[in-house]
Amino acid sequence: MKRIYMDYAATTPLDEQVLAAMESYWSDTFANPAGLYEEGVVAKEAVEKARDQVAKFLSCKPDEIIFTSGGTEAQNLALQGFVRKVAPRHIVTSAIEHASGRGVFEMFERQGIDVSYTPVDGEGRVVQDEFEKSLQEDTGLVSIMHANNEVGTIQDIKSLSTSAKKKSAQCVFHTDASQSALFYDLSVQKLSVDLMTVDAHKMYGPKGVGALYVKQGTPLEPLMYGGGHEQSLRPGTLNVPGIVGFGEACVVAQKNRESFVHTMRELQTYFIEKLTHVIPQAVLNGPSLGSRTERLPNNINVSFPDVESDFLVLQLNKAGIAVSSKSACLSVMQEGSRVVHEIGGKHAESAIRFSFGKTTTKEEIDRVLEVLGDILR
Repeated sequence: MKRIYMDYAATTPLDEQVLAAMESYWSDTFANPAGLYEEGVVAKEAVEKARDQVAKFLSCKPDEIIFTSGGTEAQNLALQGFVRKVAPRHIVTSAIEHASGRGVFEMFERQGIDVSYTPVDGEGRVVQDEFEKSLQEDTGLVSIMHANNEVGTIQDIKSLSTSAKKKSAQCVFHTDASQSALFYDLSVQKLSVDLMTVDAHKMYGPKGVGALYVKQGTPLEPLMYGGGHEQSLRPGTLNVPGIVGFGEACVVAQKNRESFVHTMRELQTYFIEKLTHVIPQAVLNGPSLGSRTERLPNNINVSFPDVESDFLVLQLNKAGIAVSSKSACLSVMQEGSRVVHEIGGKHAESAIRFSFGKTTTKEEIDRVLEVLGDILR
């Protein structure tokens, strides 16, 4: 029987159109884009075309896009790069950030920087009043992810950014939009952000390439030194095939967004409604049934009381089904989901994340729920 993959929040397969766009840059047009000769110029033109595509996707200027090796590097360049350059006294973030952000904030604390972790409500939304209380007149940086990678909660970034800049005129606002790029308009003007992280492999693009939007004039210090690549913010020979693929993935995502979101919402509704009948003891984590528009349309996070999540993941794997128990970027030694714990979930140790993609079908959902029911019985 064909295996069923339901962990698209961790990574996605390469889109065929993206693969076709990348193909010639592996062996035919392989030159270093820094070269002054014809082959290098052709490669450089391909990179700049992709930069234009990513910039159009984010509604920004091409020279505000810095290519990186992925979302984690982009995240670190945004956070560490700003702190190295500006040395802010106070930083605000949320209690449920991705590990690539959380780890940096914990490092900042060890360095003596004051970091406030603003709480979230029972559905994973940043509590506006508590967020505003955490702000100070000398808050230099705020970083709140646009969509949570585990429970799928969408944050009101525009409102949070407005509050932050009203309190602190010098505040810079960063958001990690890696999980939401497929589903939402990420116009940096509409969201009112100064820094934004995006990652190609979360949107049917290649692994090993990401981008950081840097609003013109935002101060950053590079993390590495070597050459003048990417406006001297990210040295190293550019990953031309990956960058070309990233640009094409943005084109495909923007073209198909409306229909894709509609399909994912249908599958999400189908899964949740059937789940409540097949496994009535299941507990939905994150936005409730009545507010699912505030959840990523391909995300369902569920706890099954009194059953360890890793046990369920392994049993489902034996049956040919791939799901996750927490973020793929977290240590396998961590017990349960930190995010579910932070939102007040009583069964963080039994939380499972199901996430859908382009090939997910209702028949696959039926099979997953059948197997899950058998395992729990």
